[in-house]
Parts: sequence; structure tokens; C-alpha cells
Amino acid sequence: MKSASLLLLLPFLVNAQDSTPLLTRAQALRLGDEGNLALRGSLAQQDAADATRSVAFGTLMPGVNLISTLSRVGPNIPGDPRGNAAASVQPDMQWTNAFTASWGFLNLGALNTWRSQSALADAAQIHAHGQRTQLFATIDLAYHDVVRQQVLLAAQRQEVDLSIARRDIAKAHRAIGVSSALEMMQAQLSLNGDSATLLTQESALDLSRRNLNGLLGRDASTAFRVEDSIPVSDPGALAELQALAREKESGLAEAKAKVAASAAQSSAAAASAIAPVVSAYATYNFLNRWHDDPPPPSVSNQGFVYGLQATWNLFSGGSQTAQWREAKAQARITEFAQADSAMQLERAVGQAWSVWTRSQTALSLGDRDLGLADSTLNLSIAQYKAGTISGIDLRQAQETALLAKSRYISTRWNARAAAVQLRVLADLAPE
Repeated sequence: MKSASLLLLLPFLVNAQDSTPLLTRAQALRLGDEGNLALRGSLAQQDAADATRSVAFGTLMPGVNLISTLSRVGPNIPGDPRGNAAASVQPDMQWTNAFTASWGFLNLGALNTWRSQSALADAAQIHAHGQRTQLFATIDLAYHDVVRQQVLLAAQRQEVDLSIARRDIAKAHRAIGVSSALEMMQAQLSLNGDSATLLTQESALDLSRRNLNGLLGRDASTAFRVEDSIPVSDPGALAELQALAREKESGLAEAKAKVAASAAQSSAAAASAIAPVVSAYATYNFLNRWHDDPPPPSVSNQGFVYGLQATWNLFSGGSQTAQWREAKAQARITEFAQADSAMQLERAVGQAWSVWTRSQTALSLGDRDLGLADSTLNLSIAQYKAGTISGIDLRQAQETALLAKSRYISTRWNARAAAVQLRVLADLAPE
């Protein structure tokens, strides 16, 4: 369906809003992308997951260390009965340095842990992307809800103006004896009710604005005005949307990444339980020793040691086997969660498509009813002025026109919401 605007309703808007800064939809999306606190938290979680992946990768790389020790031996305490003259040494100072390098080049547990953390980092990235897409959809609908509430407020203001005109006509008819006091009392009651509804609608518009400001991460009382239309665009064919949803929908993609992470973690637990860790190591030592009272003379030497080392965990009380069993169970849980996500996605796409198709019919009815209601109201006002219909008949036409306008704007918002939801499920940004 082609885009349409609400320009027919806009003459009811108040000109005083022109001095309020205009917030366009594009600006709202940009502000939300920069300032929404929930999205910023997801991006921080993504950074943390990337760092955890780097930590896991670092365990697969060789490590080099420098160990430097400065120590002092002696002197013995004179007369100490616990001292052993035969075992006593001359007081001296010793400084040792050692460069050590090690690389666990065969460590299946660490390798699979890195794979698991990589998959979890991918899941965090997918989650952040999905949250951004969902945030854009939420901001889009919140923005157009402000448009809706703004138009509803303008329509209610017109309702008040019409009630004032009806009351004034009733007064004039009463003055010349054409109508009774009851007609004037009914007109005043209608005006009072419309004024109270106007206050309620003003509160609804204020709440809608505050909600949008909160999504944008700014002060809730920030004043702004919005654009004057709720466009409704065709989201595309059902088969295409379903294919995109199965391939790209963030919730399902995140579940797939978590399945991969759980499978790798299960393999890591299995490797830790049964597989050895083979490492290559090398150490280069420097030793300097200085005696206080030579002889013996001071000593300085250095040496190089290298080799291979294999480590098996032969017995740990069954704890590692239990961890392996737990990891396998967690992997099955994530597989079930992925399958459930796929089923929910199919249901969500089907339901959203049903809502979209029904909203198209409602849009067609709303377009026809809006023009018919305006014509009926204008004719009723003219007949009431001429005294050919009663105030009750005019009131009924007035309420019918307002209901048609309210239904029209709400139908447009509902149709846009259905289209936006379909695009979100297909991982597409709202148009």
C-alpha cells in the first residue's frame, strides 16, 4: 500500500506549536542510537564478550616471563643454640634471573574454550544488533504515537469548538423561543464533557512525548513537535519475509550461536577430563652470588634448559567427569531453546502477517468513513442552525465524526505497527 498522510486532519493543529523545535523521525532514530541506555549497555556487553574471547585466545599462545629474585643469606645469630656450625654458611647476597617460555601446543580443552567464547562473542554481537533493530522499531512507533496523540488532540479541540458553537446556537434559539431550556442545558453538558475529554487527551499526548524522550535517553520534559503524517508502506511478500526471518532474525541467530558455544564448551570439558596437555618449555637462568667474607669467591653463572612436558589428569574425585556431563546437558538445553525460538518465529511471522492483512481492510474502511463523517457533520451543523434537527441529532453526528477521525488515525498507526513488526522479524529496519 502506498504511503498516505494525515493532511486532511492537520487544519485542527494549533499554530502555537510552530515555535517548538521540530523533531524528525530520522533525528529521533539517530538520538536513540546514541543515547538509549539499554542499547549502550548491550554494546558494553558486546565489548566484554570480545575481551573474553581475546583472553581465551591468549591461553593458546606461547608465554614468556622474567623471574628476578634478590635474596640475602645470613648472618647467623651468635650463640643461638639452634644454630648448627657444621651447616652454617657465610653471609652472602644472591641475585637470580630466569627467562621462561612455555607453549601448550596440544591443549584441546583451551582450544575448545576459545571456540566457545568466540561463539558467545558472536551471540553478544547478534544480540546488540537485534536490540538496535528492535529499538529503532520501538522509537519509530513511539514517534508516530506522538503524531497520533497530537492529531487526536486536534480533533478533540475541534469537538470542543463545535460544542461551543452548539451552545451559542442553542442560546440564540432560546432567546427567540425556538428551543427549550433543556436544549441549552444539554448543549452545556456536552461542552463540559468534551472539555474534560480534552484534558485527558492532553495528558495522553504528554505521556507519549515523555515516553519517546525516555527512549532517546534525554530529559522527559524536553519539548518538541513531530512531523504531520503516519506513512504506511508495504513490508513485502510473505514468502520473502519468512525466508529472511529464518536466515537473519536476531533471536534465532543468537540461539544458533549459543548452541555452537555450548557444543564447544562440552568438547572442552571432555578434553579436560580425558586428554593430556602437551607443552614445550625453555628456561635460561642467570645467577650472581656475592660473599661478605671471602673465601669462597663470588659466583656468576648461567644456563639453558628446554624440553617437553605432558600432563594428564588421572583422578580428581570425579569432578571433571561431572563437569563434562553438565556441559553436555547444557548443550542439549540450548538446542531445545533454538528449536523453540524457530517455532516461535514462525508463529510470530504468521500472526504479524494476519494483523497486516486485516489492517489493510481497516485502512480502506477508515479512508471512506472519514470523508463521509465530515460531510455528515457539516450537513448536520447547517441543519441545526436552520432549526430542522435537534441538538441530540447534532450531537450524534458530532460524536460519529470524532469516532471516525479517531478510528482513522488509530488504524493508520496499527497498520504501521504491523508493517514494522514484520520488517523487524525479517531483520529489516523500519522504513
